[in-house]
Amino acid sequence: MERGLEEMLIAAYERGRRAEQQAQGPAAPVAQVAPGEEFRQLYDAFMRSAPPRFDGSGGYPEAEEWMVNVRAKFTLCRIPDANKVELAVQLLEKSGRHWWEGVKAEYEGAEQDIPWTWFEQMFGEQYLSVMHQEALRSQFLNLRQRERSVEEYNRRFFDLSRYAPDVKADPTRYCRQYLDGLDPKVALAIHHSTAAGIPALMKQAEQTEVYLKRSAQQTHPRNVRPKFDHKK
Repeated sequence: MERGLEEMLIAAYERGRRAEQQAQGPAAPVAQVAPGEEFRQLYDAFMRSAPPRFDGSGGYPEAEEWMVNVRAKFTLCRIPDANKVELAVQLLEKSGRHWWEGVKAEYEGAEQDIPWTWFEQMFGEQYLSVMHQEALRSQFLNLRQRERSVEEYNRRFFDLSRYAPDVKADPTRYCRQYLDGLDPKVALAIHHSTAAGIPALMKQAEQTEVYLKRSAQQTHPRNVRPKFDHKK
């Protein structure tokens, strides 16, 4: 008796489902995407995200920034791996384009089948080599303020510090590296504050520079007219 009740319930469910489908009418046909149109839609969506272009100039920092930004745009637009190379090469200009025209001939197979991992490898060998990283590390270790303002020096110090992660990971060494590059007068005034960390040191250095400039102006004021002795 329980089996008969179960069959009756199933039959009632099927009748209800068919009636609902009939009330909704025939299902709308799935739109067919023309060949190439799917990629075109993907391309339009990607370009609307304003991805940066790359002309091969600017050295390691610009190449690094471009690759980071392109990866972020791929993630944002949900770009499949199979389409990443086709989209990335649309952003190459000037020497960047010339580089790609030469290097793609090294891949054995159709250009549209080039995997993104291979593109990243070739790009890294050309623009993001260890030699380039070491050159930037050397720039960081030898950075000096000289004619720069403290603000300019701070910005440059931060930009280059990522190429010396071992220095940045050691707070004492990191602060010492910063002080060594500062104008000696500024460094002498703030060297006791190393325990506060780099952000605090940088802020104190900027304030000290302002104070020193103001003090120098008061000691040697400009536009002071010389006094003449009017003798008859």
